[in-house]
Amino acid sequence: MAGPYDAFSKFMNEVWSPEVKDVLDKQPSLANSISNETDVVGSTKVHIILNGSMTAKNMGDQLAPQVVVDSEIELVLTKDKEVSYYVKDLYRLQSKYNLRNQRSKAMAKALMSAQNSDIISMFSGIVPMSGHDQTIAEILAADTQAEAGDKIFAGVKRGKTLLELQDIPDSPRYMLWSPYISEVLLGTEKITSGDYGDDMPLVSGFLGRRMGMMVLEHRDVAVTYDEGEDETTTEFYIYHPDAAVFGSWESFEMEVSREHIDKAFLISGTNKYGYLACRAGAFVKYSVTFEGDYFGLAEAE
Repeated sequence: MAGPYDAFSKFMNEVWSPEVKDVLDKQPSLANSISNETDVVGSTKVHIILNGSMTAKNMGDQLAPQVVVDSEIELVLTKDKEVSYYVKDLYRLQSKYNLRNQRSKAMAKALMSAQNSDIISMFSGIVPMSGHDQTIAEILAADTQAEAGDKIFAGVKRGKTLLELQDIPDSPRYMLWSPYISEVLLGTEKITSGDYGDDMPLVSGFLGRRMGMMVLEHRDVAVTYDEGEDETTTEFYIYHPDAAVFGSWESFEMEVSREHIDKAFLISGTNKYGYLACRAGAFVKYSVTFEGDYFGLAEAE
């Protein structure tokens, strides 16, 4: 049954949504590093055409049209995420904080964090093409930080070569790893020296671009210590946006409804999206092993 506050609830929806969107726009999104299909509002499946290959031939007396065989992949939007909470009138009026602002930020971060975590899970589950599953030389406890960083950097150079051999475009390319990997690399001059870049990572804390690839860090890239094996393991990834495709409805959906009996507003936000690995040659996966509890993970538990 329609109530006297229906119009007010619609007005509130217009007030809250832009505020959440502003926060969302400032959140780092890994979806921006892969191919995007965002104009699919109301859809649950996207058909994507992959162009077939063609070969340039010597010109003869007449043209020789080629038969181009395209293929198709289906991107299914299987992920439905929601965040919802109450804002009681009493708390809203008595709080010295702007609850709307603070909780809008928390909602935005929660929705984006779930999306990023799912994309990392996709990367971890990709089975690379032959030769694109690389293993970094084991990093020993006795290695200096510079020696450890050099081992990782050697792997990065090989990854660049592998992408070149698959005729992957030079730009953009990305490297995604845990902040722990950045910690190691900040001990090698190949990252900190001005000969390799002018972004001053020891000053800015931003590793920037190396060998034409933008460095991305995310805490959800797993780093695990195995007490039985006494070793720490992680992965990292080098890729071009063609490696995977991400699809979502155009924006996060926001709703505000009035709970009259509870004297509160119910705020909810939803996000519908999906992702799919689609070009194996544009993706390189690395396995890294560190001797012992290299980062003190057991002590942190």
